[in-house]
Amino acid sequence: MIGKRSKARFVEVVLAFRRWADRYPVYQRSGEWECDYGEWPAITTAFAAFLDSGVPQHWSAPIVELLLYILARDNEAEVLKRELMAKPGWLWRG
Repeated sequence: MIGKRSKARFVEVVLAFRRWADRYPVYQRSGEWECDYGEWPAITTAFAAFLDSGVPQHWSAPIVELLLYILARDNEAEVLKRELMAKPGWLWRG
């Protein structure tokens, strides 16, 4: 079972990023614009805690969408990708 607290925190930080990104001017979204977000450490911590809180078989479709969304936004630093790759079993839900 997924830890409710870590799931809630993960959802909270990803949605906060999404709200920030929605306000970021589209014409300025080039290069590494996502890196301007100041709360990446909170995202990284919440992402790692969420991965540690349960197995992928218990992830809902909305959670998977948030995971994919934030992984895509972390395309420059790839910190979240490394967190996920440290858990090879998590890459396949089965």
